[in-house]
Amino acid sequence: MISTTSLEGLVDATDTLGQLQAHDVQVVQATVHRMQRRGSQARLAAAEPLFLIAAERPL
Repeated sequence: MISTTSLEGLVDATDTLGQLQAHDVQVVQATVHRMQRRGSQARLAAAEPLFLIAAERPL
C-alpha cells in the first residue's frame, strides 16, 4: 500500500508499479475534512486529498 497527497506522487507511484509489472493496480482518492469552530458554529473544511494505491506483486 502506498499513500501520497500529491498528483506527482500518484504519477510516480503508478509509473513505478508499471515498471515493476505489478498487477491489479487500484487507486482510491479520499478527502479528509477537519472541523473548525468559528464562534458558536462548527464547520468542516477540506484538507489535502489523500491517494491510496494498492497493487499485486508479479509472480
